[in-house]
Amino acid sequence: SVGLMPQNPDKATLDWYTKIIHLLSPSVGRLDQLPERAASIFKYDAAAALSSTDNAEVLSLSNTDAVLARFIFKILENESARENNDGCSGEFLGLAGRINLPRNGAC
Repeated sequence: SVGLMPQNPDKATLDWYTKIIHLLSPSVGRLDQLPERAASIFKYDAAAALSSTDNAEVLSLSNTDAVLARFIFKILENESARENNDGCSGEFLGLAGRINLPRNGAC
């Protein structure tokens, strides 16, 4: 996608983009609609999401932290989501940071 993919992506990056295309392609009528559809993935703003009045009620509920923590735990049970040798590059490890939950390690 224009401006969303590095100029010379490695195999892991290409594989990840392929997964995103497979995920989103059923919801678009033409391939040129993919960048707009993928914007929520590539242009996610955690600060804006946390300050949004649309999210305020859900984020203020007493069980929200527990639900999000359990969600992250379930994702990380998947082997592809765990840390790789560099300690940071598991497929879903960025999720905790995206929703501004603390995570272990310095990544």
